[in-house]
Amino acid sequence: MERNSFIFHSMWWDLLKELPDDDRGRLCKAICAYVFEGEIPSLEPMEMAIFSMIRKKLDDDYEEWMASKKRMAEGGKKGMESRWGKGSIRSDKGVINGNKVVKAPITPITVTVTDTVTDTVTDPVIDPLTNEEEL
Repeated sequence: MERNSFIFHSMWWDLLKELPDDDRGRLCKAICAYVFEGEIPSLEPMEMAIFSMIRKKLDDDYEEWMASKKRMAEGGKKGMESRWGKGSIRSDKGVINGNKVVKAPITPITVTVTDTVTDTVTDPVIDPLTNEEEL
């Protein structure tokens, strides 16, 4: 089970709040170790009894989440098929359906920029005989 989060149910607090702080801390660490690292901890019998109840709900929540995730993925695929056709694959060239035909290609945007520059240059002309500047 690879997860990056889990639901901490309020009923668990009802179980944990009556325990001494050190027992409660061990149980919280055990819950996190189980969820994030897949480790089943070794605990005192009372702590293990509470952990077993919590572990059952953690497993049920995880299974429910995976089923929901699968349903959402299938719904997304159905939505894509209804829009683009069955067996479609999106690519940067458009949507390729089951017959390998590009449908509704993505049109590249081309921008043409034209600019005109006008400049006036004045160079003095020097008469080679007189070595004077002419206008």
